[in-house]
Amino acid sequence: MGKGEVSWRAVRLKSLALLAVIVVVYGQRDASWLLFAALFLAPDLSAIGYLANHRIGAIGYNLGHTLVGPIVLGLAGIVTGISLPVTLALIWAAHIAFDRAIGYGLKHISAVPAKGPASVRVLPGQTNRDLLISTNAG
Repeated sequence: MGKGEVSWRAVRLKSLALLAVIVVVYGQRDASWLLFAALFLAPDLSAIGYLANHRIGAIGYNLGHTLVGPIVLGLAGIVTGISLPVTLALIWAAHIAFDRAIGYGLKHISAVPAKGPASVRVLPGQTNRDLLISTNAG
């Protein structure tokens, strides 16, 4: 087992743990599980940009699949005292953690997919730093 495999496994385990924490916190909030189920896959709508081209699709997907969005949304809800943004942020973060736990990562913006957008994934052992280097190189 190579070094990259160990770090990718660590990312997956960390993401699984994060997902578990998010689900527990969500349950403690007495939020609707129906809403959770209905919106769980909503972040994947960020991939609609692939209809335009690969670069736009990858950028949109990456924006919808980084924790920055749910963190900002959740903090906005906490600061304003409005619970809906916090609920939505937890669902969004759960989706991201689930994706990482099953092995999906951010998309390469400069890569050309061989068989469509689903074939371009961050490879095991690759980090977000590698992704940034590859997108800034070209």
